[in-house]
Amino acid sequence: MTSFTVNNKDYSHKELNTMYDFFTGEQWETIVSALDEYRQLGESGGFDDKPIIETRDAIFELFRGAY
Repeated sequence: MTSFTVNNKDYSHKELNTMYDFFTGEQWETIVSALDEYRQLGESGGFDDKPIIETRDAIFELFRGAY
């Protein structure tokens, strides 16, 4: 069985599909857009944006493995 690694944890294709289905495509777009906006605030406000980048990366790993 093929597994995919997200946040250093292995998941099956079926598990990733289940997680992906938690939200609609529009809702995922809203989440990613909100993270981008928050990151831009961090750049101007001087706070660490590493957690935002890591969260975005995890979401895109999920996208690549689902369906």
